[in-house]
Amino acid sequence: MFGRKKRKQQEEDLAPHEMGPPVELSARGAEDEKNTQHLLRARQNMGIVTVKEVIADMTAHHADRVMLDLSPQSQSVPVRYDIDGAWHSQDPKELQTAVGMLGVMKLISNLDVKDNRSRQTGQFGAEYQNDKYDCKLTTQGTENGGVRFILELWNSKNEINRPGPMGMREEMLERYKELVAADSGLFIVSAPPNHGGFTTTWISALGGTDRYMRDFVAVYDKQKIEPEVENIDQVTYDLAAGEMPEQVLNKLMLKQPEVLAFPEIKSSDLLNELLDLIVEDNVCVFAGVRSKDAAEALLRLMQLKPDTQKFAQHVSFVLNTRLVRRLCDACKQGFQPPQQLLQKLGIPAGRVSVMHREWRAEDAETKKGQDVEKCEKCAGLGYKGRIAICELLVIDDAIREALVKQPQLEVIRKLAKKSGHATLQQEGILLLTQGITSVNELQRALK
Repeated sequence: MFGRKKRKQQEEDLAPHEMGPPVELSARGAEDEKNTQHLLRARQNMGIVTVKEVIADMTAHHADRVMLDLSPQSQSVPVRYDIDGAWHSQDPKELQTAVGMLGVMKLISNLDVKDNRSRQTGQFGAEYQNDKYDCKLTTQGTENGGVRFILELWNSKNEINRPGPMGMREEMLERYKELVAADSGLFIVSAPPNHGGFTTTWISALGGTDRYMRDFVAVYDKQKIEPEVENIDQVTYDLAAGEMPEQVLNKLMLKQPEVLAFPEIKSSDLLNELLDLIVEDNVCVFAGVRSKDAAEALLRLMQLKPDTQKFAQHVSFVLNTRLVRRLCDACKQGFQPPQQLLQKLGIPAGRVSVMHREWRAEDAETKKGQDVEKCEKCAGLGYKGRIAICELLVIDDAIREALVKQPQLEVIRKLAKKSGHATLQQEGILLLTQGITSVNELQRALK
């Protein structure tokens, strides 16, 4: 009895930041002195306990993002985890608990704590179980007077953040390394918009280069900064404050970097200036594009109306990806594919005798009234982890000519096919035949 009282007293004597899981948080987004002040204030707020609990729980569930919708009409806040690209509902939180959590995260991200209407984006850091995380917070007011916020965790140790483990076939990876070793050129990195895996693709693409032999600089909008890549300097501009990337670029070139990386190019002026640098200063430029496939990525940059001849002459390749969930190796189900399915996928008869799909509760043999035992490895989801379907479109003379004379989507796709280029669907079918993903998942990713 006295022991319980003593433990309770010890808990009451703890400061908020000493409670909960051993997650260490760090403030970002301001000058060092201000970040320190923000963190000290946050450490005295009980909301920090909820932040630590959520981060620890997300890592236990292998969740990349958590979404909470706060509404003044409800005391219960829905919570959803994004696990391998699919949303899953979790236990709701009380409104006051969620409000406290949001306030702490805004504070250590240098956001306006009182503004629940505007869209705000910021970052803070976290360390848990010897892993370091970049934590990206996005908040936005809703029509019913509430607020939605999404917290995204990024761990650079995740194996998918390197080209090989990401999903590139060995032959493709070797070709990619040859291409990025060039002295100059425009390298396009692409993935679908709206959380289509661009960050993973971008970080993996940069991670597959020789960053120790050449000077790399990545240029980001302050509000859209991507996670760091080892040995690549980061330079930011503040678009919201009227600062343009061209202004940063002019100062940056005084240091004579050999490789520039822009995850977003929105103006003809910037694209033309980068093309001039490729020609005159012999630099390599990585350009990020949000698009559905490699051909579309080319034309999205063409829509900015660059110098067509320079663009066509110096664009080297497009790396485009789609992320798909991996089937759980512990519980995936094998089946004999019907001939009709093989024909639809373009797989010759006799080539594949067994394919796989995700585990389903109805497949389990249980006694009446008995709960179905879920797979311990994937918690009954049927999938664990993700892999990228990669297409690498190398620009040949025929495509260069089309970019100048006939820059149309179907023309580019036909020329790519003629050159032997493997599409996303063809690359995805290889994953099917290897038992890595399922037909349903491939269809979901490619639709």
